[in-house]
Amino acid sequence: MAGCWLVQYRWISLRQRNQLLFSGTEHLLIRLAQGAEAGYTAYRQAEQTLEELPGEGMSMLTHRLLAGIDYQACEQRRLENYQYLYQRLACINALNLPARPECGPLCYPPTD
Repeated sequence: MAGCWLVQYRWISLRQRNQLLFSGTEHLLIRLAQGAEAGYTAYRQAEQTLEELPGEGMSMLTHRLLAGIDYQACEQRRLENYQYLYQRLACINALNLPARPECGPLCYPPTD
């Protein structure tokens, strides 16, 4: 696992940070309801807000969203997708890939 140091020169409370980040999610809801173009202005504003915030870690909103993901189910689905493609494409793939990778692969890389 890689590590790093984060140095910041501006202090902001956790409550302020969560309020700023929550207000910066409007573009996501607009995009879902009306499409990407409709939310573009709000997206640009959210990006600007993020540039102004010090990097202090994950917002409570992000933490809760990520806590709702079943990572084991995601890994299992990715493995199933890989195996499906492996069964159909391994015979034409120039790469020598394992039939069952050690972890849930993100994609199956075909080459010709």
